[in-house]
Amino acid sequence: MEKTNMVIAFIFDSGKLGDSFYGRVVFEHMLKDKEIASNTIKTVISTGDLSIYSTYNDIEPYLINDEICTVEIDKLDKTHPFTDYPYCWIVEDIDICVAQNIDKRLKDTLPGYIGITKIDPLSEDEYKQFWKKLPRTFAISGNKILVFQNPELTSPFIFEELSKKIGYDVEYVPEAEYLPIEDSSVKQSSFVTCEADRYIKGGKHSRSGIEVGAMCASIDKRWSFKNFNMVAELDISGEFIYNGIRNIYSISHFSNDGSTFCALYNISVGIERLQKIVCVLWGMDSYDNDEEFERSLITHSHTGLRDRIIETLNESGIKLSFCERENDLFSILQHFYNHTRYSRFNVEGDWNEELRLLREFAIKYDLIDKSRDWYPESYLVATPEMKEIIGRTIGSISQKYFNLIKEGSSRNSTFTYELRPGSKAEKIFLGKHNKNSLMQVQIDESIALKELLIYFRNSNTKNAFLHFVDEIEPLDFDPAMVVEYLEEIVKGEIPQTLIDDVECMYVDNNVNIGDRIQLMDAFANTSVFYEYPQIKEGYSVIERIITNKTVQDEDIDALIKCKEYISEDEIVETIEAIIEIAELYRKKQLEDEELISKMCSFKNDYKQYLINQDIE
Repeated sequence: MEKTNMVIAFIFDSGKLGDSFYGRVVFEHMLKDKEIASNTIKTVISTGDLSIYSTYNDIEPYLINDEICTVEIDKLDKTHPFTDYPYCWIVEDIDICVAQNIDKRLKDTLPGYIGITKIDPLSEDEYKQFWKKLPRTFAISGNKILVFQNPELTSPFIFEELSKKIGYDVEYVPEAEYLPIEDSSVKQSSFVTCEADRYIKGGKHSRSGIEVGAMCASIDKRWSFKNFNMVAELDISGEFIYNGIRNIYSISHFSNDGSTFCALYNISVGIERLQKIVCVLWGMDSYDNDEEFERSLITHSHTGLRDRIIETLNESGIKLSFCERENDLFSILQHFYNHTRYSRFNVEGDWNEELRLLREFAIKYDLIDKSRDWYPESYLVATPEMKEIIGRTIGSISQKYFNLIKEGSSRNSTFTYELRPGSKAEKIFLGKHNKNSLMQVQIDESIALKELLIYFRNSNTKNAFLHFVDEIEPLDFDPAMVVEYLEEIVKGEIPQTLIDDVECMYVDNNVNIGDRIQLMDAFANTSVFYEYPQIKEGYSVIERIITNKTVQDEDIDALIKCKEYISEDEIVETIEAIIEIAELYRKKQLEDEELISKMCSFKNDYKQYLINQDIE
C-alpha cells in the first residue's frame, strides 16, 4: 500500500503576515481549524526562517516541483520574490490529504502564505536539505501539543496560551530537550529516527562550488554565535540592569558617591549589551564578513545603537520608536559611559557630573522635592517619584528590546530569548509590572521579605528548622535598633552598625567564636538535615523500649514530640505505628513478647530508612 504520510514544508513570506511577531500568526493559522489533530499519526514540527544562502532572491532551488508543490514561482517577483525572509513550518509524517486541506485554507485566508513543497529526506542536494537546519521544538498528537522542553529550567512554551485558546492541550516532555532523537520516541518520526538523519549530506554547493560541509560549518558557527553567545549575553544584560535598579532603590539620594556611579554604570552597560544582542539577531546576516560585523559593535553609543536598530527594523517594515523621556535617558547613559565614567581621572574633569546629569533629568520631568533640596550642588533627593520614573523608563526600553530578541530568535531559529529560572534577568524581562516599572521588582522583593520576617516572628508552626532556631540562645540586641537594621536589610543592604554590634556582643559575652559561627553556618542552610536530631531520638526510644522490655509514659511523649518536627511521611507513619503499639501495651492489650517482636520489626524498618537516606 502506498505511503500517504510525508514531510511537507509550508512556506510563508514573513514580511506580508501583518505582524512583526509573525511566528505567532503562522502558529495560529496552521492549527486553528485543527486539521493536524485529525492526522493518522503523530506529527513532528520544525519552524524557522530560511535565512541561509540567498533566499531573498531565489526560492526555487529549495522546492521539489511536482504535483504536490503549490508554490507558484511564476507569480513571484523575479528580482525580489519575498519582502522578508521566507518562514517555514516543516511537518514530518503529515498525511498528504491533511497537508492539502491546510494548504487550500491558507491560500484562501492568509496573505503572505506562499504554498507547500514536499521534502525528500534522502536528498543530498545542498539546498533541499534546508529543513535539517530548523529546530524541532514540538510534536502534535491529536489534541495534544508535546513540547520538547522543561519549563522549570527554561521559559514556558511561547505559544502555550494561544494553543489552549484554539483548543489544544500543552504537555511538556522535559527529557526531550536534551536527549538525542534516537533516545526520545516523541522526537522521532517515520523519516527521522536518529540524529544522523538530520546531518547535512556531502556534495558541493551547485552554484559556488564550495563544499557543503564547509558552508554548513560557517552557518553553524553563526547560528551558535546567535544562540549560545547571545543567550549568555541576555543573562548578563539582565544582571547589570537589575543591579542598577537595585542601586537606585536602595539609596536615599544621588551624589558624588559609589552608589550613584554604580547605578548609572550598571544600567548603561546592561542596556548597551541588550542593544547589541538585537543588532546580532537582526543585523548580522547583512554582513558577509564576521570580523566586519564584530568591528561594527565596538561602540558605546547608546543613541547610535538605538538609531542603527531602528534603521535595520525599518528595512523589514517594522516600526520602533521611543518617547522623549526614553531618549533623554539614552543620552544620559551615553554621556555617562563615554565621558563621566572617567571624568574624575582628568585634572580638569568634572568631579560631580553624575549629579548634574540626573538633576537635569529631574528638573525637566518635575521630580525634585523642593522642600528637601537644600544642597543642590552636593546631592539630589531620590524621591519615590523619581525612582519610579527611572524604573518605568528603563523597564519600557528593556521590554521593547526583549520583544525584538524574542522575534529575532524566531527569525533565526535560536533560543536566545530563554532565561535562567529565578535569575535577575528573568525578573527584568519576564516580570509583569504596571507600566513596565522595574522599581516594582524591588518593591515586590521587599514585601516578600517582610512577609517572611513576619511569619518567622509570629508563626506557631512546628517544624525541624524552627525548632533548631528556637534552641539557639539569641544575642541581646538593642530593641531600639532593630527597625533601623531591618530597614536596610529589606533594601538588600547589611548595615555596618549591625556587624559592629554583633562583634561587640561576641567579645562582651565571651562567646566561643568557632562554635557560634558553626551554628550560624547551619542557619538557613539547605544542606543541613534539621530533622536528624528528632529522627535519631525516635530510634533511641525504640532501642530503649527493647532494652527495658517495657514502655514508659516518657517514651510515648518523646515519640509524639519527635513526630511534630518530622516531615518525612515514611518515618512519620512508622512513629505513629510505634505509638499505637506502645499505647496498646500500656493498656495491657499486648504481651511483653509481642511488644518486643513488633519493636524489633520497627527498629529494622527505621534502620533501613536511615541507611537509605544515608544518615545513620
